[in-house]
Amino acid sequence: MIAKKIIALGAIALLVWHSFSVVGFNEKSKTIEILLSFPEPVIENKTILGKSYHIITMGNLSIVATKGEPRLPVKFVNILLPPDTKIEEIKVTASKKIFLGKGYHVEPQAIPFSFSSHIPSQPLYQDDAIYNSSEPFPGEIYRVEGVHYFRGYPILLLALYPLQYIPKEGELFYHEKMSIVVKIKEGEINEMFRALPQDERRVKQLVDNPSILYSFSSTPPTSLSTNYKYIIITNASLESAFQTLIEYKSRFISAKMVNLTFIQNNYEGNDLQEKIRNFIKYAYQNWGAEYILLGGDDEIIPHRGFYGYVPSEPPEEDYDIPADLYYAALDGTWDDNGNGVYGELADNPDWYAEVYVGRAPVNTVTEATNFVNKVIAFETTNKPNVIQLHQSRLEHDNIPDSTVTPEACAQWIPNSYIINKLYEENGTVTKTKWRDAFSDGRLIVQHIGHGSVNEYFLNFENGGAIIWYGSDALRLINSFYPIYIAPICLSGAFDYNDCIGEKYLLNEEGGTSACILNSRYGWYSPSNAHTYSGEFAERQFYELFEEGRENLGKMMQIAKEHFSFSAAANPTYRWCYYEINLLGDPETPVLTTRSYNGSVHNINKDIYYDTIQAAIDDANPGDTLEVSPTLYKENIVINKKINLFGRNESTTIIDGSGVGSVINITADHVNISGFTISNGGNLPDAGIKIYHSSNNTITNCTIINNHCGIWLYYSSNNKFRNITLENNIYNFGIYGGDITHFYHDIDDSNRVNGNPIYYIIGQSGLIFNSTKVGYLGLVSCNDIVIKNVTFSNNYQGLLLANTSYSLITSCTFHDNFIGIFSSNSSHNHIHYSNIFSNSNYGICNHHSEPQCSVDATYNYWGDESGPYHAFNLNGKGDNVSNNVEFIPWLTAYIKGAGEENVGEGENFVDMMEEADTTLQINVTANASITVILYEEAPVEEPDAKSVGKYIDIFIKNESAVIWPINITIYYTQKDLDDAGITEGQLLGIYFFNESSNEWELYNDTGVNTTDIVVNGKQYAGYAWANIWHLTKLTICGDVKPPQTSYSLSPSLPSGENGWYVENVTVTLNAIDDISGVNKIFYRINSGNWIKYTTPFKINGDGEYLVNYYSIDKVGNK
Repeated sequence: MIAKKIIALGAIALLVWHSFSVVGFNEKSKTIEILLSFPEPVIENKTILGKSYHIITMGNLSIVATKGEPRLPVKFVNILLPPDTKIEEIKVTASKKIFLGKGYHVEPQAIPFSFSSHIPSQPLYQDDAIYNSSEPFPGEIYRVEGVHYFRGYPILLLALYPLQYIPKEGELFYHEKMSIVVKIKEGEINEMFRALPQDERRVKQLVDNPSILYSFSSTPPTSLSTNYKYIIITNASLESAFQTLIEYKSRFISAKMVNLTFIQNNYEGNDLQEKIRNFIKYAYQNWGAEYILLGGDDEIIPHRGFYGYVPSEPPEEDYDIPADLYYAALDGTWDDNGNGVYGELADNPDWYAEVYVGRAPVNTVTEATNFVNKVIAFETTNKPNVIQLHQSRLEHDNIPDSTVTPEACAQWIPNSYIINKLYEENGTVTKTKWRDAFSDGRLIVQHIGHGSVNEYFLNFENGGAIIWYGSDALRLINSFYPIYIAPICLSGAFDYNDCIGEKYLLNEEGGTSACILNSRYGWYSPSNAHTYSGEFAERQFYELFEEGRENLGKMMQIAKEHFSFSAAANPTYRWCYYEINLLGDPETPVLTTRSYNGSVHNINKDIYYDTIQAAIDDANPGDTLEVSPTLYKENIVINKKINLFGRNESTTIIDGSGVGSVINITADHVNISGFTISNGGNLPDAGIKIYHSSNNTITNCTIINNHCGIWLYYSSNNKFRNITLENNIYNFGIYGGDITHFYHDIDDSNRVNGNPIYYIIGQSGLIFNSTKVGYLGLVSCNDIVIKNVTFSNNYQGLLLANTSYSLITSCTFHDNFIGIFSSNSSHNHIHYSNIFSNSNYGICNHHSEPQCSVDATYNYWGDESGPYHAFNLNGKGDNVSNNVEFIPWLTAYIKGAGEENVGEGENFVDMMEEADTTLQINVTANASITVILYEEAPVEEPDAKSVGKYIDIFIKNESAVIWPINITIYYTQKDLDDAGITEGQLLGIYFFNESSNEWELYNDTGVNTTDIVVNGKQYAGYAWANIWHLTKLTICGDVKPPQTSYSLSPSLPSGENGWYVENVTVTLNAIDDISGVNKIFYRINSGNWIKYTTPFKINGDGEYLVNYYSIDKVGNK
């Protein structure tokens, strides 16, 4: 009986897919393409008002529905279009349906209720026409919400519906992926388009495809006639009171007051509101206006009433919602259909504000003076670190739970703040407790509960109803004037005769400095008290504390814009969007304490400022600003000739907070010195961005931890000295349209990650060989040789501008935005280099003329499939632009490469330094030999074991070769150890047979295992071969034992219970495809080992155990 045990080991490969989003713009076909993927829906069961429903979420997707509709996840997409285009076609496609099951009862959207009404005890309303239908809901996979504009940038709003619901059967299915293709055509530029850096910075935060800015960012910025970022509009009687505020604000921001009579006499419009709005448009377009304070109550500066409708029970409709958004969002007219009703959906509402608006609801000089004093006091007083949150019940037993809104706000408040909670759930909220909250000092006071124009509930039922009246607000005595935020009904109805919000502001002994309130009813849902108005309040806390948007008007407006899709799709959100107004100064910073003696000194004016930007805005051309050492969290725009000097480079720090450029220079003749500049936003922003600007000088600055350190765009003749760039994703880069944009004065005192910048202009015959390079730019150069140089972490690894007849070989370009950027250059050759992990292009040729083509053959692009290009759509390597010759490419990382010219006759080619290789070659004419050493197999691994040295040989004028070529490849002991092979196992040099796609051992090859020293380097030995053609080579050995098998005759036992009843013949066979089988051995029942030559028989009764093995020709067994 013969037994053999077989153990089979298997491998399991697990492929994990991660969600992703791909955004692209094809300039040639004028299409914007976005690919999105969605997570699997999460389905939970929840009881609401006594009935069971299914709640569905999909990651961070929004849920927006109208009354009675199923609440399904929706993906809102903001797609930026080039400013001079319009949409020709939109295509949205989805992947196949993935079925989730049936029997689901999806929660319907509840009827909204105002903070002045009560919820009946009944199940949620559902639209039976939908819930009894077998048609998919919503049926469509997308909906176009229109094209809206922000500061002239067109933004397409799309709603995607990856989840579909068949209500009657309760079936759910979803699409895992969706693709958007937007085809555009030529259009007109919107009148609000200024191309200013601050506009570009903000629009990048709004859209899902900010990279498209590259396609049109060459548009020069608007030249402003003057610069006033803060404007007060008021009448003649109040000018004297507001003049104090203008003088105060001018220390921090450029400020101007404009008289209403001037506006009425100089601007067109059907009424005063339209004339004021047209003036604000002018100020935005020509002065760079950003903050507008409406200096007067409704009688002085009338509101524009917007239309609102809410599908409540009964429905609520209002044609006159006071909405100062009219003065902030400046696109269109807000009455596009001309029916005199403003803010209808048919009027194409403008969701994105160009300026930030607040209102001082005052009628007299006394009231205006009090308002001004409160604003200045708030801004210049040290801020308390206490936030007051409040909750009053909305219904009996706190169903729905109204603490959800203050708790949602609380999650964004930093731990450094004390949160004081006055919740009805924790005990009766009395007037004394409320007064104490104000008198004890609070930075922000938040309130939730039922209310009206002149009153609101502090406490609904727990301890009895307690109502706070306008007269109570007027009697408050507190020395610090907090910001008041309350998403309740009518508390900000400034069109009434002094709502409670106005009384907080008019109180001369206390109250608040600003209020963010509703001018009409606030809204909530019976299934979630936080839905609608509460969400807007929470977002204000988020924008303030999480995003750092501390200017009140900006904080409120950007919080609203988070709900732009919701407002477009749902009338209740739209009502909330319209009614929220700021009664207060829009420029007031909530968190910063301002000082009359700031840390930025205008030496010419002898005026001090708190911020660098305020000093720049107020400076005259040519002024010198001296900046004291401290941390400045700013994004600075320099749009005039100034001298900006930090007093200490290491401690005068400007931090861009990860958004926008830290310093954006748009003027000429600017001098900057002595700063550390960090935390700039993503390209096209930078630590220092020089934009359409020339003749600037930047010295003695440290640029660290930015996405891009320094970026020059369409600029000329700028000078850099002693600049340290470190730890930026892309440190340095230049982009332009013609050669003048590449002429700059940059010497090697500037360093990138410790290595010098070489910016060479007008030179020829230079050689860079193994040079440590921080950045290399060649401008108007010729005959430059670059070898064995690594280029990384810059906007472009290597710049070739108007440079020709140069050779780049054996170099590495990685982790740049663009590996090599060629502009107006010709006859340049890039070979035998590694070009990979460059995020935009491996090589980008900026010119399409044939004479400017780049020869980039024989390079490795990061993947064996080659670079990605229209001619190589399956390429997974770096992108390559048009007019770059990239075929053929190399298929593995190049560890070393060398080139040598040989003459007629016998030649010895020494490539030991580059590839541990020598050649003996006989040629009949001049030829050029290139030897490449790969880091890994350039094709599939051989079955034999390679020592890890893969060699490729290229010969120019190969016809001159007299074959064979003798090649010797040397190996070290480390090569053997790393490969897991011994010298005794080596066989010789293998070649890759391209006809059979297999590695084969040369017939004429051998191994010398004698230790040898060559050029000072210790080798363990070498392999040699005589080769008769060019192909890939490597040294291989045999580390695999032969495979031995047996057969029996007869093959199956004829007796009972598996016993043989006759003699058994055993045949052994061994296979070794590499070195070949040398011997086979066997033994029977642990006897002596016997060399196998022929089949043998087993005779006699008994049990027999046969062992066997084989040995190959290098000793593997």
